[in-house]
Amino acid sequence: MWAERIEPRFKAAAPRLEPMAGRTAMAVEGESLTNEGKYPFSTPAFFAALMRGMQRFERARGAGCRT
Repeated sequence: MWAERIEPRFKAAAPRLEPMAGRTAMAVEGESLTNEGKYPFSTPAFFAALMRGMQRFERARGAGCRT
């Protein structure tokens, strides 16, 4: 979609699927958006905090809380 609809002057930098490390990944300007270990969203601390938040959500939902 991006390559077809983006203005010609931005086409080289458009998001696209590219082969990376044996798989296909979404990339912008050649940089993977999901480069494991490079961004703080792939750290063990982030995943632990995410799991704690999901557990709190499940407890609140089980107690009948509505958001």
